[in-house]
Amino acid sequence: YDLALQNCELGLPFSKKTGDKSLLSNIYNLMAWIYGMTNQQIPLAQQLSNQAIQLAIQVKDKRNLAYCIGTKALLFEKSQQLDSALYYFNEANKYLNLAPDKAVMAYN
Repeated sequence: YDLALQNCELGLPFSKKTGDKSLLSNIYNLMAWIYGMTNQQIPLAQQLSNQAIQLAIQVKDKRNLAYCIGTKALLFEKSQQLDSALYYFNEANKYLNLAPDKAVMAYN
């Protein structure tokens, strides 16, 4: 996971410079997911997750939005906020119906 985080951090300046909100959303979401999976920096992970969601909404990327909301659910699960986790897992599933994608379905 450390190498993946390093690569994300290397990609951030490029995505910010180019203004590629979709790429930036993906990077923020991946970083949030890694922090969540490793139980590290959960408050930072939550901030990154929120940013990723907002960017996915801006670019109208339902597939990525499903990933981002799923990550938010994971973070609530890791924080033992199970009611919130269930809510966001259900929200992610709603977006799966709008953007059916086998990769997203496997993720959730």
